[in-house]
This record gives sequence, C-alpha cells and structure tokens, in this order.
Amino acid sequence: MEHAVQLKKPQPPADSEAFWRTAAQGAEATPVRYERVHFEQDDHPTHQALRLRWVDVDGRAREGWYAIPIGVPTPMPAVLYLPGYGVGTAPINENTMFEKCITFSINLHGYAVEPNVPYRPELGYFMRGIESPQSYIYRRLVQDSIVAMRVLAAQAEVDSSKLIAAGLSQGGGLAVMLGAWRRLTRCQGGGCLRIL
Repeated sequence: MEHAVQLKKPQPPADSEAFWRTAAQGAEATPVRYERVHFEQDDHPTHQALRLRWVDVDGRAREGWYAIPIGVPTPMPAVLYLPGYGVGTAPINENTMFEKCITFSINLHGYAVEPNVPYRPELGYFMRGIESPQSYIYRRLVQDSIVAMRVLAAQAEVDSSKLIAAGLSQGGGLAVMLGAWRRLTRCQGGGCLRIL
C-alpha cells in the first residue's frame, strides 16, 4: 500500500498579507475614469460590443471589450474576463460571450484591444520589475484588475451584486486574487464560469 506524501505547507513572507492589502487599497483609491466607444462593425448578432476605455493605477489608458447581450433586461450579472499570459486581449467570441451576462475582456498591457497580439517569447514579461515587490509587474496586474472590476461595476447595465472574475491560465490566478482582495467579486475561477 502506498502512503500519501504530505505536501509542504506554503510559507509566504511575513509581510505578504500586508503587502497585498496595501496594493488593493491603492487600487480602491484610484479614481474610476472611463469612456465607452461603439463601432457598429464590432457588434455580434447576439451582443452589442463596445470598447470600454479606462485609466489604470498609473494613469495609463487601457481598453477592453464590453459585450452586452441584446434583448436581456438590465441590470444583469457581469464577468470580468482576465487575460492569460501575453500582451493581447481575449476576443469577444463564442467562448467569451454569454446569454444572460455582460463580458468585460480587458487588455492589461496596452491601450487597444485590436489588433490582438499573439504571444511570442520576446514579448514575455514574467521577470519585469522583479527587483522590488513595489515594481514587480504582477503587483500592477492585480491592481489594474481591481480597478477594471470597479469600472465594470460602474456600468449602468451591470448588477454590481453579481460580479464574476474569470480567466484562463494567468487570468485564473488573477481571478483568485480578485476573490481575495476585491469585495465586489462574488464568484471567481479559472477555466469555468458559473452564472449567479
């Protein structure tokens, strides 16, 4: 009979919780600034697709797809769809549009959602800013995800009591962070989505 191997218990740095609490508070204090732009060619037969432009924690412009199901009463649940590793944005398509739920699929690395930039090794950023916890890129990615959730909650069509964070790969990890540090997040997960 084989014996189970006890896994090593994670031992985060002593200041880990305080670090992330401070980072989350900084994102919560960031002003919510956005604009909505509509191009008819972006629409789908079942969804109106807008480009929701917003300002991140460092004052830089970002953009995301904002897809509203047509003919569904509002306000309705909404999902913040977080991108996997890379500099592109998950497009609005059959995998990211939902029948009774708004989708906000964001770009965390640049302004435009179009053209979507495929991943190439030279576009990797995993080590960027690693010299300091304050400058490490994942601190900003978490903060910008929190700001994006606040932008999503501010939209007139959104029921802010039913907000979901989801994504694949890195996006799943960011969704878990939002569940831990963003009070508005009601459901989170990677690779699956449950409409509340």
